[in-house]
Amino acid sequence: DAGRIDEVVETLGGMDVPDIIGSPFLLSLLINVFNENGEIPSRRDLLYREQVRWVLRRAAAKDSASGLVKSLRAEELVEVGLEFLECLAFVCHLDLKTRDFSLTDDALRRGLTREWQRHGASLEAIQAWIFEGGSVSLLSCLDAERQTYRFGHLSVQEFLTACFLLRCRTRSGSD
Repeated sequence: DAGRIDEVVETLGGMDVPDIIGSPFLLSLLINVFNENGEIPSRRDLLYREQVRWVLRRAAAKDSASGLVKSLRAEELVEVGLEFLECLAFVCHLDLKTRDFSLTDDALRRGLTREWQRHGASLEAIQAWIFEGGSVSLLSCLDAERQTYRFGHLSVQEFLTACFLLRCRTRSGSD
């Protein structure tokens, strides 16, 4: 629809987001959010959150067979998936100080085990859902045999890391 295209172009013109517009990965996520919500969030943090949630909602809608999907409502699954990605980003970004990570790496596993705080969803189950259930599109597979990945864009990894830190701070009750 030409009117919708004009609306996206007009909205993007009013935003200071050259890194998003210049990245096919981020731009495609932005367009998907627009198509689903009918608008583009005005703040970058809200945009990134909606982009990640869009991918997770799509994965939850497609996957009806996994045990995790059967045990959680779709929105709960999206929230647990978001918390896992935040935890993964934190461990990679601040603990291991890397963009590239392997699911077979003992240091990654130890970090995820130490930081995973979600009760009611096992780390193994949510990790399997993320990497096997379709929401892996936020990540780029660098080597399938070695199970090596990286976040599709560094800014997504940084955003999720910041969310993890905020979530931990909120849980601890400090300000």
